[in-house]
Amino acid sequence: MSTTSYQRFLWTVGRRIQSFRKSRGLSQEQLAERLDMDRVSIGYIEQGRRSPKLSTLYAIAGVLGIHVYDIFIGAEPDGTDGTEHVPKRMRGADHSGIQQDQWNLQARRSLLAAESLGTDKERGIQPESR
Repeated sequence: MSTTSYQRFLWTVGRRIQSFRKSRGLSQEQLAERLDMDRVSIGYIEQGRRSPKLSTLYAIAGVLGIHVYDIFIGAEPDGTDGTEHVPKRMRGADHSGIQQDQWNLQARRSLLAAESLGTDKERGIQPESR
């Protein structure tokens, strides 16, 4: 994938996040607060200027009440909508019965779990010698 197509991909992902955020009536500041991030970072992600970690995307999806793959629909470099990789049972799933607080809790737990793992160096794990 070329740098230009990757930048276009990041821009599309950012615009999808922005669209979901606005449709839920949240400001960048409100989303950032719920994620324990700063507003500028959310702005950079939405502008495609920052490539977010998967744990960040997972947390964003949780706060917005969507699946992570919803963020990527339409962002595929080949122009497809990306849903061919999503199991049929999950496509178009209705999440309206799930309370926002449950999503927030799941996202927070996931983010905390990812952060608590740290790097191998921080955990004292030595790389394997070959």
